[in-house]
Amino acid sequence: FDMREMGITARDTGLSLDSVRIVWDVYYFTNIGQYVNHHKGSLACSDDLYGGDCTKNTGKVFLAWNCVSEQGRVVGTGAYVAKVEWGVYVGPQKVGTKSKTYLMGVRHGKNE
Repeated sequence: FDMREMGITARDTGLSLDSVRIVWDVYYFTNIGQYVNHHKGSLACSDDLYGGDCTKNTGKVFLAWNCVSEQGRVVGTGAYVAKVEWGVYVGPQKVGTKSKTYLMGVRHGKNE
């Protein structure tokens, strides 16, 4: 989604940049489908990542996993699945949604 475009649309309709936001949920599973963890978050067009204004300072958002299970333990080496669901809001209205599934590997190094 182009947050810059959403921010311009918000301004044109009299809304603040705080009202433009992306909201995500990420669910992590083992390669055989066992639930591992869940994280959620949001980012507004006025957040520091965009220098307070996504219409002037564009950028890309990357999500990272700390490889910790819901029980607070570091997960083992192996393949994991991440299901990402996100939506973009302008004011109270959801203007778009997407969902994508990723396969990723976790490999721990040797402690020396």
